[in-house]
Amino acid sequence: MTARTKDSGTVCLVRRILFGILLSGTALSAASADLDGRKALYLNDGERQFVLSEMQNYVASLQQLVSALSKNDMQGVADAARPMGMQAMQNAPATLMGKMPDGFRSLGMPTHLAFDQIAQSAEAGADANAILSKLAEAMNNCVACHASYRIERAAP
Repeated sequence: MTARTKDSGTVCLVRRILFGILLSGTALSAASADLDGRKALYLNDGERQFVLSEMQNYVASLQQLVSALSKNDMQGVADAARPMGMQAMQNAPATLMGKMPDGFRSLGMPTHLAFDQIAQSAEAGADANAILSKLAEAMNNCVACHASYRIERAAP
């Protein structure tokens, strides 16, 4: 056996191993999506970007709301809560709501309304514990939604 034949055999073996890893990775990816258990929502790129941006904005707004609440800054609480209210839906793609299942809508709309109510309560001078209680209730919907649904890119 020459050095060239030995190297060629090694390259072939490495290629087979890499191909096997690639195939198993693809199978694991598909299997993990199946094991996820959440309902996939297939959205086009614009719809997907809107929803993902909305979720990122929620996290930032929640941080601002909690920070304001810790300082008993009720105007700051209202300012942070309002963008998570119904105004968040003003720029939603027209096609989005038609694609969302009833369960998603039954969690989403009350959540937006809850953040509007948090803003109104804060502006009306509610105490921090009352706001915190409303926030906990609203976030129950967030937890339920994220436990039930996942966003996937629709096939072109």
